[in-house]
Amino acid sequence: MKKIKDHDEFARATANTAVKLYNALNATRESCRKMHPIPVSAAEDIAEKYGYDQVIIIARRVGEEPAPHGEHVTTYGRNTDHCSAAAKIGDFLKLKVMRWPRGEEE
Repeated sequence: MKKIKDHDEFARATANTAVKLYNALNATRESCRKMHPIPVSAAEDIAEKYGYDQVIIIARRVGEEPAPHGEHVTTYGRNTDHCSAAAKIGDFLKLKVMRWPRGEEE
């Protein structure tokens, strides 16, 4: 480790370290805040863990900042009939409750 000789050198070193930490924290925070689609496997895990036939997940990021913001819906059904029912419920929620424009519900 380099020895610091005077107050000005200490101040510069401290400021440089603070800027590096600030940039690293912001980069980490933003990468953690990215919105990603929730995979069907996550809904399947919930169904299996808690004993349900159908799972509908609604996720939202609201407000202007930080961008991006939006909504996401994931559905899961234990078999073909349950899958169809969960998908219909998800579509109803997207179109009638959340008021997504038709065609954006995929």
